[in-house]
Amino acid sequence: MEATRAAAHHGYDAVSMRDLAKSCQMSMTTIYRLCGSKDQLIAEAHLEGMVEFRRRVAVRPRTGATARDRVASVMGSFATALEDDEVRSRVMLRALYALDADASDLRAELGASFATIIDAAIGDADVVDREAVIATLTHVMDSVIRTWLAERHDGAWVRRELDGAVRVVLGP
Repeated sequence: MEATRAAAHHGYDAVSMRDLAKSCQMSMTTIYRLCGSKDQLIAEAHLEGMVEFRRRVAVRPRTGATARDRVASVMGSFATALEDDEVRSRVMLRALYALDADASDLRAELGASFATIIDAAIGDADVVDREAVIATLTHVMDSVIRTWLAERHDGAWVRRELDGAVRVVLGP
């Protein structure tokens, strides 16, 4: 997480692996042994944050009487998390969505995290074609993140997009 703070402070493009190694109090040799690129290092930190987000969602009581309400609540929590530390969120997600081959496996892990969170929010509700619903909402989440990054939208935009997708997929 120190690396993400350094990247957010210096700016994604301006920060180097040397800066990241220094902020983590590691040698260049050690940092390159752990991560092949700046993108991979920062993306790994983001996934650690997703593990924490998933843990918080799992222990929080479910809000909403329907699967649609619960999934919308979780999606809203994700938008709030982006807003809480927008600069760092943008740095971490930019690294994760970089074309760096080292980050591609990490993107798959992020998708799996989204799917797990959505599945837990649906709970024991009887949802027709549950796997397709989860996959569709995971793809929407991915698309919204990419657009949020590229077009610099705010958290309210993320919330509206995710809520609209949940409404379409799970009903009004």
